[in-house]
Amino acid sequence: MPLPEPAPAKGKGPDYRPLYAVFGALLVLAVLVTPVEVFKSNGSVFTATELRGRPASTMLDVQLAPYLRESEGVQGVPKHIGAWNMSRQYNWDPYQQILDADALVSRDYRAPGMNAPASLVVLQSTNMSSFHSPRVCYEMQRFTILEEHTGKVKVPLKSGKSNTTGFVTAEGLEIDAQRYVVERTIAQGVTLRMLDLHFFVREESGYVTQRATWIRTSMYIPPGHDMADYEPILIAFMGEAVPEMVNVSPAYQRETVLEYLLSKVL
Repeated sequence: MPLPEPAPAKGKGPDYRPLYAVFGALLVLAVLVTPVEVFKSNGSVFTATELRGRPASTMLDVQLAPYLRESEGVQGVPKHIGAWNMSRQYNWDPYQQILDADALVSRDYRAPGMNAPASLVVLQSTNMSSFHSPRVCYEMQRFTILEEHTGKVKVPLKSGKSNTTGFVTAEGLEIDAQRYVVERTIAQGVTLRMLDLHFFVREESGYVTQRATWIRTSMYIPPGHDMADYEPILIAFMGEAVPEMVNVSPAYQRETVLEYLLSKVL
């Protein structure tokens, strides 16, 4: 009787071990180059000229003034900033409701010898939809945009101790601000130009902005006057206003997990 033929041996499946090894190595590498702030429960607070997207690797680590850590305290923005004194406060409650923002304050400030006021707007919200591009905002108000995204402006911060918060700003610190120039015709033959400097303070956790504070200073340029004469004035005003609202630390490089581990070992 013939013996039954043995069943053919089952072939081995594809060997995925090299693929698993590569995937594991890539995962470890991704963790090592991730900023260590992602794994911190308290996240990070920093300045940025844009609300969305990643800022440059060098940015400013900041701490909001105590009155800005709670949105209802936004009215605590000082009414006296250096030589500038509040001359007018606008009722923008309807705009705050439309934007679904947590807080909004808008004021004009005047300084002795200045024939044009400087305006300060602080908008704070946990709803990122409260913020929209300056182009949308200005075009809705019938402004014509003359200069847009013309490069970041370096704003030197006034050094010393803040009378409002007690924060101490070191010498030589500056922030980046976005710059816009717009104009609007207010009467026949009368056109006003306005300079706008603004930036965001982003409170972030795990790469997600949990709350943003938009700080804008602006100034109308009187007809017949040169903007070059007024831009340094507005920059100086912002340089005095910012330390009254945020505690700015020297610029730092975002530390990766690998750099953090090496600093602990070496």
